[in-house]
Amino acid sequence: MKLGGLIISLAFLAMLAPPAGEQRVEVNFDPTVDFSRFRNYALLESKNPSKMKVCHKTILDTIQVSLALRGLLPVYEGEQPDLLIVYNAGIKEEVSIQGYEYRYSSGLVPHIEQPETLIVDLVDAKNNRLVWRGIATNTLVEDYSKAEKKAETATRKMFARYPPKS
Repeated sequence: MKLGGLIISLAFLAMLAPPAGEQRVEVNFDPTVDFSRFRNYALLESKNPSKMKVCHKTILDTIQVSLALRGLLPVYEGEQPDLLIVYNAGIKEEVSIQGYEYRYSSGLVPHIEQPETLIVDLVDAKNNRLVWRGIATNTLVEDYSKAEKKAETATRKMFARYPPKS
């Protein structure tokens, strides 16, 4: 009986686990932040952009469209943004905050990236704190025929969860 229960438990867990190679999107955020106060943003230059130019453009375009649909607009030159936004693509085994000067907010922890990972960070510009992070694994593939679509889908799925519901 115990062996049968173990087999059933393992089979159930296997059904819950995403198949190898399947894209997975997660969002983390600081639950103490009032996201309704953010009205505009500035895109920071990625220190680790996608190696494929089409993916780089797709990620940036999807971020901007997603934010516009939620009422956030890019700042004009000389204007101070409420949010700073940056993405990083496919860094091997490095902490993703490396190279940026912002701090982690409560509830957000460093994430070790894998080669096909896309991370989008939203930073409260006033307090210089990371307040929201989208993480998509199995996204930045080398197959050119799939790369653009996977990047767009992952970015869109991230921003479907913005602003977060506490």
